[in-house]
Amino acid sequence: MRGKQGAAEWLVSHDILWPLADSPAWWLLTSYPEANDVFTWLDGIAILAYIGGVTLVLGGFIFLAVRAAARLAGIDWRRLALGLVPLAGIGLFLGLSMMTVSHLRAEGIAPGWLPALRAVLLTIGVVWSAWLGWQLLNAPASNPTPGRIGGGVGTPAVRAVAGLVWLLPLVAIGAVWSLVFFT
Repeated sequence: MRGKQGAAEWLVSHDILWPLADSPAWWLLTSYPEANDVFTWLDGIAILAYIGGVTLVLGGFIFLAVRAAARLAGIDWRRLALGLVPLAGIGLFLGLSMMTVSHLRAEGIAPGWLPALRAVLLTIGVVWSAWLGWQLLNAPASNPTPGRIGGGVGTPAVRAVAGLVWLLPLVAIGAVWSLVFFT
């Protein structure tokens, strides 16, 4: 919010006013003047900057953690990244259901059971991805990658460390969903 306010002040002081004008189309940015709910170009830029920043930080962290776990286990990181599919699928379902729940609440229907269901689904996604990742980390390597530690077989201690590193992205994704739903 402060960044957007600072950007607006800078734009006004430099007589650049078009980013502060209302958006041209309702389908591009929110535009409900009768409800005093109109986004400007600056709002749209701020939203894109926020999405880009979160993508770089969270996505970069997840990418590096998956690469590190795969390297420790001596497997291809793309193979290990497939272990994120269950959590991604459940995350997609949870995200898409947010709009439905918003509409239900607008109609006066307040599903009291929803937080518990979300917690259960999120837990299933994290546990499923943790289990799948562990299976991928410990599967015998059919085609070991040269230069990788352990060549896909590694010691139990190395595999355990790889498993702990694998849990880091799952915890990060679970924490982000928890912030969205439970704070």
